[in-house]
Amino acid sequence: ESQLHTWLREHVSIFVALSPIAWLGHSNSLLLKALADVRIQDLASLFFPLGFLTPGSWDTAAHILCKLTLGVVCKIGVDVVCGHGGLDPASNVEGYSAHFPFGSSVKDMAHFSQLLRSGEFARYDYGRKDNDAIYGQPSPPAYNVSNLGVPTALFIGEEDKLADSQDVYQLM
Repeated sequence: ESQLHTWLREHVSIFVALSPIAWLGHSNSLLLKALADVRIQDLASLFFPLGFLTPGSWDTAAHILCKLTLGVVCKIGVDVVCGHGGLDPASNVEGYSAHFPFGSSVKDMAHFSQLLRSGEFARYDYGRKDNDAIYGQPSPPAYNVSNLGVPTALFIGEEDKLADSQDVYQLM
């Protein structure tokens, strides 16, 4: 049993997840798959060396654009990444724009790309040599989410292109 499992049982009374993403092998988001294949993190590091969509002028501009279009532009962006949600009117998405999209480090983008390409739920892959030094093995270890000992409620949408139900079921 890991220290993480013990810590979770002591500090988390219930875990509730909406469209939880861990495994991505069945994700149907063509945009994200394409971005993973072209290693978007390399391009992002050129233009956003401190992180992508981190707090600052870029996310403020996105929020203003979302408000000016009554959420239509943001709705299109969400639909492209996550799938069309007919029950998510543009006016609701406009409200989300004050809090979403969240910023991300370039390393997190690279890790997300690795997860998309591999279909595994594992730690960051530094390459064979560095993995040996960091993890003591040539490939990154998989996360063990079995028997966490915390009551868990998972909510999924059958049409979600990012959090595909087959991938989410692996959490159960």
